[in-house]
Amino acid sequence: VIEKNPYHGVVDNDHLEKQLLLQHKWECDDHVVLKSVINQEKIQPSTKPVLEKLLRTWQKDLEAGFKRKINIYENKKYENSMTLYPYLKLFPVKDYVNIMLREAQRLASDSEAFSPSLNFLWLRMGNKVYYRFLIEDKINSLVSKKTVHLYNEYIEKYNEKQPELVNHRLIWLNLMKKHCDGPSLDVPLKTWPLHVIKGVGRILFDIILYDLHIELNQDKDKSNSQKHIPAFYTVYRNYSFITKEEVKPHPKTMKIFQTNSTSELVFDTVALPMLVPPVPWISENLGTNLLATTKLVRLADSMHSQNKLSQVTHSSSEELSAVFDGLNILSACPWTINKPILDLIIKIFNNKGNKNLDIPPPSSECPPFPKITSDMTVQQRSQAQRLRIKLKQQSAEMYSLWCNELYKLSIANHFRDEVFWFPHSIDFRGRTYPCPPHLNHLGSDVSRSILRFAKGQRLGSHGLDWLKIHLVNLTGFQKRASNEERLQFANNHLEDILDSGDNPMEVNDNLNT
Repeated sequence: VIEKNPYHGVVDNDHLEKQLLLQHKWECDDHVVLKSVINQEKIQPSTKPVLEKLLRTWQKDLEAGFKRKINIYENKKYENSMTLYPYLKLFPVKDYVNIMLREAQRLASDSEAFSPSLNFLWLRMGNKVYYRFLIEDKINSLVSKKTVHLYNEYIEKYNEKQPELVNHRLIWLNLMKKHCDGPSLDVPLKTWPLHVIKGVGRILFDIILYDLHIELNQDKDKSNSQKHIPAFYTVYRNYSFITKEEVKPHPKTMKIFQTNSTSELVFDTVALPMLVPPVPWISENLGTNLLATTKLVRLADSMHSQNKLSQVTHSSSEELSAVFDGLNILSACPWTINKPILDLIIKIFNNKGNKNLDIPPPSSECPPFPKITSDMTVQQRSQAQRLRIKLKQQSAEMYSLWCNELYKLSIANHFRDEVFWFPHSIDFRGRTYPCPPHLNHLGSDVSRSILRFAKGQRLGSHGLDWLKIHLVNLTGFQKRASNEERLQFANNHLEDILDSGDNPMEVNDNLNT
């Protein structure tokens, strides 16, 4: 039997209305704090106060630095020249400080092997302020209130067993037509020029570079005078014929953040799955999140890319309606977490990972660096130095992969008892992608193994056979075999396959040959 509405009955309306309020709060805050899956027994309680004290100090320093910048621009506001002063007075000081503090924490926690360019960081910081401005503008113009009002009616349409319309784009357009009074939801975004976004980001990032410090000798005798050094510094790197100025945290800054694996992680709201079905795409200006802004087409922040985007988005609604409908169908699909698999992966992750299962080990599992002693020959020293450089790179890569897995598992663990949705967008080639970057169904095998459709369907007459063939495909065995031979291979090893599923941590020799 083919259902007219395949999403009916997954979540009841009352629960969706509660989730709507929570999703709205997340987007108003523009960030979410989640509990980490790191084994709390491994976190050193003696070093946590060091990080907490440092963050309090940084918050005060950032506030003082921002107020100093404001005073400078206030004295210049009557000069006959362009100024970015109005962009620094959009929100309370604490909002700017929180944006800078989260950016500093993010940069300090990055892998040692990665050093982003200043230009990239200016744009990222400026976009944080710009997106915050868009959210505040929607709240102040009552667009936020009207969106929630319409969405409560959309929930009923989404959950109807026999809906009059199955096209979510048309449902939302009808609701907008029905509630035509008040602010319009589908209006062009108030855009900032690229040089303004970069300029605002540069002002704020300069405060991070010049006002944030750490104590160099804080681990030594407290009676000694404390020496403060910049927490971040810039380096110049050559890429072919281009020299880029990049930012790196001081090694001591990285040590403080990396050895203090906190029990909480901070994510941008748009980096997480949604607790409610995404708002249907109806135009390039409206779709996915309730308040947060999502680009219909993923492009780089360059003038050429923006011109290409302009050409795409200026197409008629009739030309893009099929694109919107395709994205809406993908976005409306509800998901849940496969809790037994998630618990197993978290257990392996906290037990130093497993390379064979693509669960990365922590950087502490990297071999120790060779020591260089005075009795070594020149050749031995050179060889040891090369090995140290190689191991240092390996350690940084291991830490990067470990952090990526930590984010993925922490997000999945937070949503373990929830039904959630992945809003979708497209790239310049027209390929669709989920907007949340860390956890989605297009990720690694580990990511896909912990995701389930919220509403399952019975297998067809040959469904089990196709699952067996797919299982053999994943193993890499029988690469040159036909589908019939692969099915026979799976049937011959069915007992071992079931045993492996019941006892996943025990090695089955029959499946390793």
